[in-house]
Amino acid sequence: MATHGMKKKRPPTAHQLKIFLLSACGFADKEIAEQLNKAQRTVENTLKAVCVKLDARNTKHAIHIAWQQGIFKREEEKDEE
Repeated sequence: MATHGMKKKRPPTAHQLKIFLLSACGFADKEIAEQLNKAQRTVENTLKAVCVKLDARNTKHAIHIAWQQGIFKREEEKDEE
């Protein structure tokens, strides 16, 4: 993906990644909001921010990009560290 002269975007924050990972695991925005004691709108806005940071069209595309970039690691890889 070309940046076309744009500044490099910051990577997602730990908080954003936590919400993003829950979404990637199949939790609905409402479920994530309840689990983290946040407003559903906050969860939705956080997922949109992650999509922007990853230059993704939507959350599914962002999940694909995250796997490609190694943002998500498999449990076996985490155990080896």
